[in-house]
Amino acid sequence: MRQRIIFLFLVILIVNIPAQADNIVPELFVKNDSEILKEMFTLNIGIMRFKENGKITAINPLDSDNAVNSIKNALDTVTVADLTKKDAVYKAVLSLKSKLGDTEKNKYDILERKISYSGGNIDNNLIYELFLELKKNQNYAGVSKTWFENYDNPFYMIKTGMPLERVFYDDRTVCEMKNSQNKAPLDMLISGEIEKVEKRYFISVYFYSYLKNKVVKTFSVVTDSENISLKINEKMEEIIPELFLIRYANLIINTEDDDTAIYLDSNYTGKKNVEIKYLPPKKYVVTLKKENYVDKNENIELVDNEKKFVFLQIDKMQDLQLINFYIEPLGTKIFINSVYQGKTPFKKALPKGDYIISSKSDLFENNRYYLAINDVTTEEKLLIFHLKSKDIRTNYNVKKALYYTSFWNFTFSFATSIAFTVFAIEYRIRGNYSEENQLSYSVFYGLAWGFGAYTVLSLGWLFFALADYLITKEKNDFIPILDFYKDAEGIDRLTMGAVIRL
Repeated sequence: MRQRIIFLFLVILIVNIPAQADNIVPELFVKNDSEILKEMFTLNIGIMRFKENGKITAINPLDSDNAVNSIKNALDTVTVADLTKKDAVYKAVLSLKSKLGDTEKNKYDILERKISYSGGNIDNNLIYELFLELKKNQNYAGVSKTWFENYDNPFYMIKTGMPLERVFYDDRTVCEMKNSQNKAPLDMLISGEIEKVEKRYFISVYFYSYLKNKVVKTFSVVTDSENISLKINEKMEEIIPELFLIRYANLIINTEDDDTAIYLDSNYTGKKNVEIKYLPPKKYVVTLKKENYVDKNENIELVDNEKKFVFLQIDKMQDLQLINFYIEPLGTKIFINSVYQGKTPFKKALPKGDYIISSKSDLFENNRYYLAINDVTTEEKLLIFHLKSKDIRTNYNVKKALYYTSFWNFTFSFATSIAFTVFAIEYRIRGNYSEENQLSYSVFYGLAWGFGAYTVLSLGWLFFALADYLITKEKNDFIPILDFYKDAEGIDRLTMGAVIRL
C-alpha cells in the first residue's frame, strides 16, 4: 500500500512538471509574429483516452489516465518536428482552404487531390502552383515567401492538447472535429486500448496521421501498474524520432550553481542542472547568466542521436560600484529595474549600467529615479532623497463615510429582521392555521430568514469598514503635516529628486 501511494505521488508530480521544450522556440517564430505562419508550422496532436477492454471494473482509472498522461509528458519534451515534403505541402493547402468560403474552396479541390495522390517525391510544379495560389490570397500573401523558403526544414512546432474524451468516430472524423481545445484539424491522433488480466496491463497504442490518412506507428507494452510510465516512456523514446523524422540529440548542462541561469540560443531552460531532450542536431550557443557576473557563452554542436554532457561554470565577476540607499522615510521599499531589493537604509554593489530605482511607501508618494553608473570607484556612493507625504485626507473622509453607511445599514437590517421574526413567532404561537394565517406565517418566516442572513453580511461589512476606518485614521493622525512643505503663501516648496554624493 505504501509503495502504491508513493507511486501515485510520483505520477502526480510528473504530470505537473513544466515542459522545458516550451522554451525552445525556432528562430522563424522569433522573427515572425504572424499567426497564420505559426499555424502553418505547428503540428496539432490529439491524444484520445484509451478504450478499456475486458473486465472494465478491474481497470484502475488512475492507471488508465497515467498511460495517457505518460504519452503527453513525452510529447511535451519534444522541441520541434519535421515533415516529409509531401505532408508539408498538403498541410499548407489544407490551411489555405480553411480560410476560404465553401464556394472558394472548390477551385482548390483539384490541387488538393493532386497533392494527396502524388507519390513520395512530390512534383515541384505542384509546389510552385501552391506557392502562386498563396501569393494571390490576401491572408497568405505576406507569408508565402517565408513558407516557400522554410516548409522543408525541421522546425514544425509541437502542440499537444489535453487528452480528449473517447468518441466512437473514425480517426479522420475525430481529427476534423472542432471543440474548445482543438480549433484546427489535428495533424495526428494518438489512441489505443488498455486491458487488465490479473495484475498485468496490456496496452496498445497507435498513431494516426491525418496528412497521410493512415496509421503510421503502433506499439504495445505489457506491464504492471507501477511501471506503466516507465514502459511507455521507453517505447516513446524509440517512436518519436521515427514519428517526427529527426535523429534527436540529448543535451545535459551542469553548472553546480543554483544561482546560474542557463540559456540555449537565448531561451531560458533552467538553473544548475538541466536536461533538454529531442534537440535537432545542429550548432547551439549556451549562455550562462548570474547576477554581478559577466555572461559566459559557449558554442555547442550536436550530431545525430548524440547524448552530450557539458560542465560549465561562470567565474568572471563584473566590476561593482557600492551604492548606499538612504531614502527617507527609513523603511521605504526599493525596487531596482522592477525587482524588489529591500528596505532602506541598505547597501548594494551594482555593475556599470543604467537602472530604474523605484521607491514605495504606504504614507508617501511613490518615486522613480534614473541611476546611471558610468564608472566604478572604490568610494561608496550615497543615493539620498526624501519622499513627499501623501495627502490622505480625501481617502480618510471616504473611509469614514463608508463606516457610517455600514453602521446604519447594519442597524436597519438588524431592526427589520427582529420585527419580521416577532411577527412570524406571533403567528406561530396563535395556532390558528387558517389558510390566510398560514400564508402570512410563511411570508414573515421567509422574510425573517432573509433579513437574518442580510444582517450577518451587514455585520461582516461593519467590522471590515470599522477596521479600515481606524487604520486610515491612525495614518491620518501620524502622517507628517502637509503644510510643513509649503511656504507662507501656500506654495509647494519641497525639492524632489536625488543627490548622489561621494
